[in-house]
Amino acid sequence: MGEGDPARPSQPTGQPNSERACGCDAARRRKEDPPRRRHGMGNSRVKHQRCGPAAPRPRRRRGPTDVVCLPLFLPLGALVALLVIPSGSVGVAWGWVLAAWAGLLMALALWRLARRRTARYRWATIPGDRLFQSLLRHAPDLALVIDGHGGITYLSPAAGRLVGLEPNDCVGMDTADLVHPEDLPLLTGALRDLEEEDAAVLPFDLRLQRADGSILWVESKLSDLREDPAVAGFVLNVHEITQRKAIEAKLVHQALHDPLTALPNRLLFHRRVEEALAVRNGRPRLLAVLFLDIDDFKTVNDTLGHAVGDELLLKVALRINGCLRPDDLAARLGGDEFGVLLVDLPSMHTAVQVARGLVEVVAQPLALHGLTLTMHACVGIALTNEGASAASLLRDADMAMRQAKSQGKGQVAVFDAALQNGALQRLSLRADLANALARRELFLHYQPIVELGSGRAVATEALLRWQHPQLGTLLPDEFLPVAEETRLMRPIGRWVLERACLQAQACRARFPGQPLSISVNLTSTQLDEGAVVEDVERALENSGLPPACLVLELTESTLLRDTQSAAATVHSLKELGIRLAVDDFGTGYCSLSYLQRLPVDVLKIDRSFVAGLGSDGRQAKLTEGIVQMARTLDMQIIAEGIESSGQLAHLRRLGCDLGQGYLFSYPLGPEDLEDLLATRHGECLPASLA
Repeated sequence: MGEGDPARPSQPTGQPNSERACGCDAARRRKEDPPRRRHGMGNSRVKHQRCGPAAPRPRRRRGPTDVVCLPLFLPLGALVALLVIPSGSVGVAWGWVLAAWAGLLMALALWRLARRRTARYRWATIPGDRLFQSLLRHAPDLALVIDGHGGITYLSPAAGRLVGLEPNDCVGMDTADLVHPEDLPLLTGALRDLEEEDAAVLPFDLRLQRADGSILWVESKLSDLREDPAVAGFVLNVHEITQRKAIEAKLVHQALHDPLTALPNRLLFHRRVEEALAVRNGRPRLLAVLFLDIDDFKTVNDTLGHAVGDELLLKVALRINGCLRPDDLAARLGGDEFGVLLVDLPSMHTAVQVARGLVEVVAQPLALHGLTLTMHACVGIALTNEGASAASLLRDADMAMRQAKSQGKGQVAVFDAALQNGALQRLSLRADLANALARRELFLHYQPIVELGSGRAVATEALLRWQHPQLGTLLPDEFLPVAEETRLMRPIGRWVLERACLQAQACRARFPGQPLSISVNLTSTQLDEGAVVEDVERALENSGLPPACLVLELTESTLLRDTQSAAATVHSLKELGIRLAVDDFGTGYCSLSYLQRLPVDVLKIDRSFVAGLGSDGRQAKLTEGIVQMARTLDMQIIAEGIESSGQLAHLRRLGCDLGQGYLFSYPLGPEDLEDLLATRHGECLPASLA
């Protein structure tokens, strides 16, 4: 300092420049006052009010890479390599090459080590609060500090990006202003548990409300930092999971809904029924479960294709939904089956009315791919009772639906105790029928088919019976549906064919002057499987019966189930030389054009037409029309169920060829049939009518 310079206060020796530039004696205060703790990361610093110009920023301390560089590593590595490699082991030139390569590799290794140490050094020298603020500013997650009263005392910078709020504007807000009202009790409960039990709270999901009113799903984790003076509250760390929740919701919807109709599937329907039953407990609340099945849907699917079938199901689903109240529920249970849950019903009659309404809307014409289809549906109803469950209601409604289908198309049935007993009996029959063949409990009876003019038996129909150990003699209608359900129809049908053909051939051999043909009934299951052709061929071959002496009887409904496959099987059977009869003609929907296309030889008039002869003029005219049509198509006519002489006389006048019924003979066992042929030469007419 020169003499002309203004006087300046003396400074202690060795005092830093920054302290000398500030006249506030900061160094003395740092020695006397302990540093105040600041919230942050890394080294803590104490700020003070600068009294003069800003102190120059401290220069960054140099790291290892500022001193050690690659050119120094290379000769060092070469020198080490020359010292290590023996001088006489290689030539001078090759020695220098090896030394150069070794030096290069050593230099690279030392350089990588220096870079790693430099990085550690650089992060260690960054001021802690500046590093913390930078990380917090770019953090994707949100952090909140909540006081003991639910108020927000801090919100991290991510708030602007996630919820559209500035952090400073949120300070002082209540958590109720940010958390969705439905999830607020969840957060409040977690805070209370953490405060009372002093234990860690597992992560939980919350919904936050954005400033624009939209919803943000977050995964939350709560921590208790009230003892930390820098925080003094509960810390709620949240991570956005909105997209994950959307994917989860989509997957859940797909798992619980039918992809075609968007209706609830069987699993969700089962849950909704259980929930309705749980709400019902303790209250006089009547519930009903309806089980709807579309008639002949398989025919539509097979003949018109799955695209038409899918569109049909979609339109039926829309019609079903349109018949229900807002609190009711419709579901697709699978295939062509739908379920309906009706809640708060005033009476059972209301459930029946809804079911009949569903049958009516399904029966309305449907326009599909340029076609107009008229479908029908059967509905089963199950009502709640003591101890009912979703599974039992669905089972009972399904059982009632099957009962409705047995009554015809477009029918409704209500489950009752009789149906349950019948179902239990069917289960028992199913188990017993599996062993009936092995135990030789099945047998055949034969009912003669008589030439109406002469009264002589010219054929016989094989009728299946089951001698059940407990239930006695059962007719086919009582157990054949069970056989079709359990895939026993083919072995039973094969056995019937073989026994009938053997019996017919035995009668022909014993009574050569009385050629006898035999009729055997085929079921729709046998015709659908297609294996019946092989079974018939084997039965004819094993028995020696001429094919022309075997008549296979099919009902109209069996022939119409699947036109293409049925026609193919029928033509294959005709190629064997057998004859084909349409049984119960007049009760189905068989068209004349269909009769022309199929090689039908015999029409059997249903007993309902024969019963009306002599008392119902309309029935008589219909029967006469069937006889004339058969003659036009060059078919033989057999009248079923003839029980009176008046019916016989009327059929003779109409020109009917053959007939069968109790007037001529009841079904006979094999021995009785042979006695009839031996003693009466097949004469079946009573003496008074001969």
